[in-house]
Amino acid sequence: MGEDRSLAASTSEWGAELRRPPRENDRWVLDWLVQTTGRVYHFQKANGRTLPATVRTHAMISKHLGLAAGKAEMLAKDAMEAGAAETAKHHFFTASNTYAAAQHVIFETNEEKQFLHEGAMRCYAAYASLTSPEIRHVLIPFEGTSLGAYLHLADVPSPAPCVVALPGCDMTKEMYPGPGANHAAQRGMHMLVLDGPGQGEANLRDLKLTSTNYARAVSAAIDVVSRLPEVDERRIGVYGMSFSSQWAMAAAAHDDRIRAAAAPLFSGCDKYYLMNVEGPRWRWLFMYLTGAASEDELNEIMRGMRLDDLLPGVRCPCLWAVGEYDARSPVREVLRLFDLMTNDRELWIFADQHHQVNVADGRGVPVWGSDINMYSFDWLEAHLDAAPGSSSGRRIRYLQPGEGPYSRAARTPWPWYRRFSQEGAQEEGFEEEGYEEAAPVASKLGALPSDGSTGALP
Repeated sequence: MGEDRSLAASTSEWGAELRRPPRENDRWVLDWLVQTTGRVYHFQKANGRTLPATVRTHAMISKHLGLAAGKAEMLAKDAMEAGAAETAKHHFFTASNTYAAAQHVIFETNEEKQFLHEGAMRCYAAYASLTSPEIRHVLIPFEGTSLGAYLHLADVPSPAPCVVALPGCDMTKEMYPGPGANHAAQRGMHMLVLDGPGQGEANLRDLKLTSTNYARAVSAAIDVVSRLPEVDERRIGVYGMSFSSQWAMAAAAHDDRIRAAAAPLFSGCDKYYLMNVEGPRWRWLFMYLTGAASEDELNEIMRGMRLDDLLPGVRCPCLWAVGEYDARSPVREVLRLFDLMTNDRELWIFADQHHQVNVADGRGVPVWGSDINMYSFDWLEAHLDAAPGSSSGRRIRYLQPGEGPYSRAARTPWPWYRRFSQEGAQEEGFEEEGYEEAAPVASKLGALPSDGSTGALP
């Protein structure tokens, strides 16, 4: 009788016949969190469920979100047949967004993932056809292949500023911006939303993410938009939310055509935090996005994403926003990186928040609807309209609950306990005009390693 090899796994105990993903032993914890919170990630948010109530494990997400997406697509088609175009548009976007979320949790390019991704693109094309101003699907030539993108044109006189927007690592270009939330167009700017290497269309073309190729992809996108008659090539900005803040900053160091870079939900710290402190799915995800064949290969790729050597070369104005308790972005490490730059730069630290920061109450708000997008595009608009070099300085705001970047009532030093010390009381108001402190905040927070590192991937 032949040996039953169905339980074989790549450990010394079971043999090497079946490849196991990294941190597989943590899967049961992830399944418990999915079941109890109804969320795929960012479990700290008190938002309630984002997944159907039928989902009890991570493995169930793609099926049950896919079923929900199919129902939304049918509602859209029914509305179209009834002549209710605006209602159809709403349902088509919901269907596209849900298909995209469903495919994202599948960490291989298989038949199910292709089916769900095609659904996302199909429904988004229907949504775009009902939307004004125009949304164009464009292909960006890139290193022998092409990248998919959507160009969202604003109804403004040409030429106008353009923002190249980079979705986070858990998003595709179909997921931002949402209906009525095109923050670029509302401020008189065009926007190109890109599926870079390892995202959306690029995944299905087997164009994997490397340590450095996303910055080159942003430059390729700028090559395309800068030639458009609608775009003022002198006023091109980059917007990178969540993990794409990493890519936005790498691009700003790489391409001096970028006039301003906004990076909310900042994720540019050492990838040790994301790979080891956050949940196990991030390792599974990046094994797929990079095509890494082993943990050693993945670690090497992620080490190559460190921004330490790039940030001193950033010359354009930059905005970062981070939650005080974001596990992937410890504030001390954020401040250390922030002070590697000498450009005009601004940092918003949101007290008591985690990764998905909001100015107002963000409960029940999808990522595309978060008000941090509005404030970030305010900042981009101001800096793309300003003459180069018209502003300078180092600005930090430690925003308490109920405060926003425009609030002037409270001036709280970071960390929180310094408000009770004589030194902290003297420094309250460090966000006032001029924004210069006598010494970098990070230097006052205690000793860091002499090489400035915070640890390496094991």
